[in-house]
Amino acid sequence: MYRSYHRLLKNHWLGNGACWTVIVPDDGNPLTLTEIGDRLSGGESHVAQKTARPVNAFPGDEAWAVLVGRSGSVTELFEYGFHAAFPPVLPRLSEGGRAYSVHWNVNGNNRIAFAADGELLLAVDAMYPGSWTHEANLAHWPELTAMAPHFRWRNGKSWRAASLATIELTTGCRLSQEWLEQERPHLTGQRWGSAARSPSVTVRVKPVRLPESHPRSTARRMQALTRAARPARRRTSRGSSRCPGSRWAGGGPASGRRCRRRR
Repeated sequence: MYRSYHRLLKNHWLGNGACWTVIVPDDGNPLTLTEIGDRLSGGESHVAQKTARPVNAFPGDEAWAVLVGRSGSVTELFEYGFHAAFPPVLPRLSEGGRAYSVHWNVNGNNRIAFAADGELLLAVDAMYPGSWTHEANLAHWPELTAMAPHFRWRNGKSWRAASLATIELTTGCRLSQEWLEQERPHLTGQRWGSAARSPSVTVRVKPVRLPESHPRSTARRMQALTRAARPARRRTSRGSSRCPGSRWAGGGPASGRRCRRRR
């Protein structure tokens, strides 16, 4: 299983970025295309496009695009982005069942996650299985724990192949070259269910100049005058302070003795 994914990803465009999500219903009834679209969009408008192959299903700048497949009662979703991989979408997809997802991009940013009955239970970085031990819900995904040794990329393993193999081991659904070559229903919609993008606002903090009569300004002027009125002190070659025109009475500065005037 792991080896088949390792061979699939070798010199394949799939290694540059993908999101693979599998939904397993509790009652054995597969989700309809309308139900899938509603969960992906959060009830916002979405469009069921003509069938397409994954290689042609690229989303626009402001949209998501997801291909839908089925294996019995199980629903399979494939996309180039990460729309289905994060809340609130993944928990919505898991309502009345379970949803497993893995995504990565060309920079290695990734997430393998598991949600059940509308709640996100686990979301971890696939590149660092050693950090999973502190996850409270790790026991709810025993297949992930069993596959953990194959995620250790420092030992020459492929965490991408291990992620896909974990989802197949859990759900029985395989992402194969044949799956990627077939045309499938194609859903599109606005990213995160909204066509509008919130503008980014950069706040620049400008210092406030207080008037001369302000109490804080008066206090600052008094501090400056006090520092200017202090007697000058000079440094010796060793960096210790000495009184002008004096010598140490013995023991040096550490002795705590006062300076006495030269005669």
